[in-house]
Amino acid sequence: MKRAVTVSVIFLLSIFAINCLSAVNLCADPQFKDKRGFVKNLSDAEVEFQSAKQFMDMENYHEAVDHLRKAVSLEPDYTEAWATLGTGLMKLKMYKESVEAFLAAFELDPEDKSLIASLGYNYLNLNDLDNAEMYYIMLIESDFLDYNGNIHLGFIAKQRGEIDTAIVFYQRALKAKPDDAVTIGSIASLYGDKGDKDKEIEYMEKAVEVDPGNYTMLQKLATAYFSAQKYSEVIPIYKNLIEVYPDNAPFHQRLGFSISQAGGDYKEATAELEEANLLSGGNAFNYALLAKIYNENKKYEKAMAAARTGLKLGGEKEAFLRYQLGEALSKQIRYEEAITQFQKVINLGTKPWSVSAKKQIERQQTLIMRLKAQKEQEKYE
Repeated sequence: MKRAVTVSVIFLLSIFAINCLSAVNLCADPQFKDKRGFVKNLSDAEVEFQSAKQFMDMENYHEAVDHLRKAVSLEPDYTEAWATLGTGLMKLKMYKESVEAFLAAFELDPEDKSLIASLGYNYLNLNDLDNAEMYYIMLIESDFLDYNGNIHLGFIAKQRGEIDTAIVFYQRALKAKPDDAVTIGSIASLYGDKGDKDKEIEYMEKAVEVDPGNYTMLQKLATAYFSAQKYSEVIPIYKNLIEVYPDNAPFHQRLGFSISQAGGDYKEATAELEEANLLSGGNAFNYALLAKIYNENKKYEKAMAAARTGLKLGGEKEAFLRYQLGEALSKQIRYEEAITQFQKVINLGTKPWSVSAKKQIERQQTLIMRLKAQKEQEKYE
């Protein structure tokens, strides 16, 4: 008799264990036990939901969605299950189905801001700007400075080309998160789109100030400085960037050019441009810049060599290169050869080089006449 009771107990325990396993081991989880340690009575919908949550934690969204669909079919008013189903579908990039799930949750709880934000986000991914805008407006209607609402309304305005409106929304978002470097950078870019370089630089400087380790923002600030020809300001930034990205040829190129334009050491400038050429395999524009810097520093042989190397590479910088070659030849009193190069520049018609080349030809002719006069004078001395 005692043996029969033991077998019965083992049989019941086995059934209990199997039931626990069927619910993804829910029985072992302390949250499903009451204060006395007994297992809570979960509805079938709750069992499906709790199983789904564990699959969500494991990022197994397909399995999670299957359990959540069962949960809401068993209990259509299960708000949390609908919302989690929306999230799972969103993770699977099934945005249309995700909207349907979030709408079901929203109908049950229209005051939940997270549901409103999720609907806006999904409509954005469906490229439905009008519906996305409607839900994000709901957020700022309840809280004028709501970050989520304003940041996305700014994005929507930007997509529509409404730059001033986008700036207003992004500035409101900043009031909620003053140290948000990405938003500050977005405002800077919008001012850049407007052609307001001063404002663009102002906001980009703020972005770098609040997040100095954000190298994306640092690159954008460098680009803004460079475009505004603020070469002295951009030099330390490119030096900083090169420490992090030593193999970035454009950074070396812009650093070299900026040093030359800011009146720095020409050797340092040319070294950076030469490094850019080594990294890029040779660049006609780099050689044109090198030729220009060498000419400015009276290194005419080097200027000619750089210009000729650049011309061999071909490309769109022929006028720039030939002009520098003409200047170097002129400085070496090779006026006829210089005229030949300047004439080729004129034939190319590339401004501003072609305009300057015309003046240079006149100058070369004057220099030729002066040289002849000087030689004639020497005959009588």
